[in-house]
Amino acid sequence: FIFNVPCKEYTPRLVSPDISTQPPSTQLTGRVLLAEDHPDNRRLISRFLKSMGLEVIAVSNGEQAVEQCLSEFPDIVLLDIQMPVMDGLSAFELLKKCGFN
Repeated sequence: FIFNVPCKEYTPRLVSPDISTQPPSTQLTGRVLLAEDHPDNRRLISRFLKSMGLEVIAVSNGEQAVEQCLSEFPDIVLLDIQMPVMDGLSAFELLKKCGFN
C-alpha cells in the first residue's frame, strides 16, 4: 500500500532568539531580598539578579523574609505569594506595619 502526499520542500531557517544569552549591558547596584519557596525558581531568579550586578539575599518563606528585612534592610523585596510558614501577602502586611514602604 503506497500513497503520495504533495508538499513543498522544507528549508530550515535560522531564527535569532528574542532573548539574548548575553549578560545585560546595564549593571545595577543594590540589595534585593528574594522570598521564593521553590528552590529551582529561587536559584534561577538569584542568578539573573546577580548577573545584573545586584546583591541577593534569598529566603524560602515569608517569615524569613520579614526577619531578613528587619536585620538587613534591603533596597527592594520580591515576595512569592504562596509560601509555607507565612505567605507573601502576610509578610507584606507585616512589613508595612513595621514601617517599610
